[in-house]
Amino acid sequence: MASNVTASTLKISIQEDITLNGLQQGTTTTQTISSVSEIYKRVMTIPVNDGSIGADDHIEILGTTADSSTTVGPANFIIGDLKYFRITNLNTGAGEGILLQIVIDDNADLTDDHCAWILIEEGKSFILNKFDAAFDAGTDVDAPTLDGITSLKVVNESASTPVDIEIFVAS
Repeated sequence: MASNVTASTLKISIQEDITLNGLQQGTTTTQTISSVSEIYKRVMTIPVNDGSIGADDHIEILGTTADSSTTVGPANFIIGDLKYFRITNLNTGAGEGILLQIVIDDNADLTDDHCAWILIEEGKSFILNKFDAAFDAGTDVDAPTLDGITSLKVVNESASTPVDIEIFVAS
């Protein structure tokens, strides 16, 4: 079956706007990503954690096919096709953050081998532009061995307030 979707170009703009001592110090950075034919967008609520963050609190928000598979599914993408990912913490109240876990399986045994955690404070966003051969969380800080990101998971930092997030993916 032929696709009816015509690939298009995604335009991303990041703007800083600040005047200090009467002079504009901000800037705008624009990026374009061509041949985007799939968009995944979701707003979801991340429930409170039980007070001690553990594996049961991790919610997978995006998975990839690692390095070889071409099977896709709900929130699961072919790693080589992923071109852009943004997650935004939509909360704006009392300092509720989310912890984003970036995971790799560096030996293709279908287990999480390494990860990194990033705090995304309320009202803030985090962007990734590459998933395949894009990440290393090993102990060698001088010479990274980049591997494919296999999943992104989130944990609510708060034990009392749910956090709303927005996910935007282009592939």
